[in-house]
Amino acid sequence: AFADSSRAQYDALKAEAHQAQAAGDLLAAEAKYTELLGVAERIRPGAYEVHANVVTPLADLYRKTEQPDKVEQLYTRRIERAFRSRAEDGLELGLAQADLGFLYQNGDVSADRFHGERYVESAMKTFEQWGDSKNAGEQCRRRLADTAGIQGAIFFQQLDYRSAEP
Repeated sequence: AFADSSRAQYDALKAEAHQAQAAGDLLAAEAKYTELLGVAERIRPGAYEVHANVVTPLADLYRKTEQPDKVEQLYTRRIERAFRSRAEDGLELGLAQADLGFLYQNGDVSADRFHGERYVESAMKTFEQWGDSKNAGEQCRRRLADTAGIQGAIFFQQLDYRSAEP
């Protein structure tokens, strides 16, 4: 019964957050997404579920309100959380590493781009390591391909064809 009520709370918060964001009430949406993140950590609905329905919309909201430091903090906390929880499938860690890496690579400081490349490489290693896992192997293999493609596109846009080709 507790799990059902927690899931119902999660679903209700998710709907409220989406509604607030759609209505343009970004402060209310941020509060709901932040609360939703806490509920998600308790009920653990799955890495993709949390990434698609909580982390990505919250990061988008921070971008719209020009709060890049909050985007960075969000992704950093997701990495720390994945390490603490010792995720069973590696998907949560890889997603967070890739998100932070791409954030840094799109930054204005060249040191951030280099730092971002290291995070993306770490994400790809995480996806490779967990690609044969029973729980999320297929998802990790798919994310590995997506991440490599995005990384290649970034290098291509930077006219770094030697790095883009592999």
